[in-house]
Amino acid sequence: MPGLPLPALSSHVSAHKSSDAWIGILMGTCVGALIGFLPRPELVILPLLGILGFFFSSLNLHLGLGLLVFVSYLRLSDTLVHFHNIPSIASPLILYFLMLTVFRWIGAKDKPQGLMLPISLMLGYLGACLTSLLSARAPEVTLLAIGELLKDLIFAITLMLMYQIDPKNSLKTSLWALMLAGLLMGGIATYQYLTQSFTSDFGGFGQAAKQHLTGMVQSFRISGTIGDPNFFAQILLVVVPLALDRMIHERRWSLRGLASLVFFTTSSSILFTYSRGALVGLFWMLMLTLRQHRPPKGIMIAAVTFSLISMGFLPEHYLDRLTALYDAAGSSSGPVVEDSLQGRISELYSGLLMFIDHPLFGVGLGNYPVDYQDYAQKLGIESRHSERHAHNMFLEWIAETGLFGGLILFALIKEMFKRLKLRHVDLLRQGDTDSARMLDAFRLGLWGYFIASLFLHAAFPRYFWLFSALAMAIPGPLIVAKFPLQLKAGLFGQPQSKP
Repeated sequence: MPGLPLPALSSHVSAHKSSDAWIGILMGTCVGALIGFLPRPELVILPLLGILGFFFSSLNLHLGLGLLVFVSYLRLSDTLVHFHNIPSIASPLILYFLMLTVFRWIGAKDKPQGLMLPISLMLGYLGACLTSLLSARAPEVTLLAIGELLKDLIFAITLMLMYQIDPKNSLKTSLWALMLAGLLMGGIATYQYLTQSFTSDFGGFGQAAKQHLTGMVQSFRISGTIGDPNFFAQILLVVVPLALDRMIHERRWSLRGLASLVFFTTSSSILFTYSRGALVGLFWMLMLTLRQHRPPKGIMIAAVTFSLISMGFLPEHYLDRLTALYDAAGSSSGPVVEDSLQGRISELYSGLLMFIDHPLFGVGLGNYPVDYQDYAQKLGIESRHSERHAHNMFLEWIAETGLFGGLILFALIKEMFKRLKLRHVDLLRQGDTDSARMLDAFRLGLWGYFIASLFLHAAFPRYFWLFSALAMAIPGPLIVAKFPLQLKAGLFGQPQSKP
């Protein structure tokens, strides 16, 4: 306060803090009383958290970005709707931040940079999906899927615009939001499995069900807020390298400890899902890490020791389930012995036949399950008579939208990795090795997600658009020139320069 002497200013600040404290105590007492009397306390807690989130995120849009990423990755809105009968918070939240961001850009001198290509690719894919109506057997299914796609694209564009308001802070905020949401999901899932608390769904945040593992064996498989163990493991793959990076390089010990918890709970949860596709993704992420960044010998020895010890704590029948992959690959033990693997083969071949029959525009967005039985009966590989999915995201893309939609999506993925690589180099040249490492860890996490997608279809496309938006929100102008120095910084290595 100008004009006040230092003692007066100090007393004024102290009085101000004191009044804030009393207001906080009074509010806390009122909230506590309401919680004690109400049969559903979440009706008080959630609105209060929402009001606080709106307030702080309105002041700092990078915090709003983190809030939107956290809510979306956690799948909070769907969980509240299905398990607590609370109206959806996702659509109002997205529209609120979209309007707020547009108003900010209108008043700003600088405009969003480098978003023309990503938005054009997204709109091009929307056009491909509309074109797929021409060959759709069930056009009403395609129209419904297009409606959901439109929501996802608005969500992705909102994220990209918000990111560019404050790129420096947005990177770490959004990636930490992923890790915190992963900690919540992974922490509940790990506790649920270790305590065998499968009778509780933890308010929708810890779902689990007894499912087929191998042969005649069934066991509980955790599925978090997703409701399916394979897809739950797939999205957790993105968080694992991020947590590992922060566990090694974070400067503050408190955050390093938090990252260690994220790494332990998410990697453990992946194992507890019994997902074979996610385990393949986890393995390839490790191989990519070792190929690109040579870790110190101490870390290598510790990792090998930890892996050998962990083998003794694998969930029961886990190795038997993995062995089925070897049998399916055509080993000397004979033909495929699991109905689920026979179904996967039938689904893959059916997807290829759909693409061959409709190479340009596909069978229609969302129409793979509708057409599946016609193709499966011709193949005669499996005996199940129900709608199925391709269990391969890329194959289902080209089967449903043909070359037109498939090529656009592949171009979009290529642009994602290109921008992450260029931004990584740019951050290193600026001396921001910490952000560069986080970006590199996110890129490795995306590799795990897409490798697992070879065994899963896009049942939850919102995650694909979430990751796409974070990867392609990199502001321009991007680096296009070749540099005389080759810079590297990843999960383990230090920045290096080579002539």
